[in-house]
This record gives sequence, structure tokens and C-alpha cells, in this order.
Amino acid sequence: LSFVGNLQSSFELRSKIVALHNGKDVFSKQTSDVIKGKDPTYPELLSDSTFCACPRGDMLYTYRFIECLSAGSIPVIFTISNSKTGDHWYLPFNSHLINWEDVVVVVSDVDRTLTTLRHISKDQICRMRQNAFEIFNQYMQTPTHVMHAIFQTLEIGYQTRRKHKHSLSLQQLQEWMREDSPQIQPARF
Repeated sequence: LSFVGNLQSSFELRSKIVALHNGKDVFSKQTSDVIKGKDPTYPELLSDSTFCACPRGDMLYTYRFIECLSAGSIPVIFTISNSKTGDHWYLPFNSHLINWEDVVVVVSDVDRTLTTLRHISKDQICRMRQNAFEIFNQYMQTPTHVMHAIFQTLEIGYQTRRKHKHSLSLQQLQEWMREDSPQIQPARF
């Protein structure tokens, strides 16, 4: 598991993730604590990581998620229901386009993160890493890829509306898209 970031946003959650650092199979540090020349660079860290912690940033999303996918690392997403540390966000695109359960690990208790990750089989890890890299290449590699994925998501919505013979109002379609957006659920391994 790897994580490098600041503690300004999602302070409590990020502090718990940094505390997971063990110097063996978990590299998790605050950005200011990374030692140049001694610690791996961020690109090296991502490419060497099987799992990458992706806590939400200042917005409802984190660029770390895409960086993780680009390295073929498995994103670990945290769902914390506490209003102080709420880390709720939607995964990109429609679940009819991308089956995120084949790519991400969702953890609801930071203290159980390592136990959860260690229960995933090597075969499943291999499939998830391959899926992460493929999804990045197909949907997120360039702005053109992202736009194509957005258009595919809209097309799915349009076809759904058309299938219902235009009986869905625009508001109903928006609700369907929102409901059908991938909801983050804790991992079950």
C-alpha cells in the first residue's frame, strides 16, 4: 500500500493512512516527510505499488485515483460515514460502462485496511491490476479518452430513455444516472 500526500484535507483520515506506514510493505508518508534521495520518487512509488490509498482531496474527487490507475495499481477507497471525516465521492462514469468492483478496493475502517488487502488472492490482485491499467488506457489516458467515456455514459442514458419510449423525463433520467453512478461499497474478500 502506498500513499504520499498532505494532511490539510481529510486530516483525520489521511493521518490514519499515514500511520499505517511500516517500512516493509506499506509506504505512507506526509509529503513533507518524504526524504529526497532516500525515499522513492512518487512515480517510482506508484509503479512499485500493488495498492494505492486514494482518500478524497479538497474536492469530491482526487487526482491520485487516475495516477493510481495509470500505474496499474489498485485504488483503495475509504468510506467513512463520520461527518468530520466523510470521504464520500462517486466513482467516475456509469456502472454500465465500468464495473468498478473489478478494479477498486473499498474499505470502511482504516484500521482494517491491511487485513482487508492481505485477504485478496494473488490471482484477484493480478486481474484487478490489469483491469485498472486497461480502464486507464481506454477511458482516462487523455482528455479525448475522458470525453469519449462521458459521451458513452450519456449515450447509455439516452438509450435507456429511448428504451422506455421517452417516458422518462429529463429529471427522471438525471436521477437514474445519479442512482446508477457507482456507489462505493466496502470490500468483501
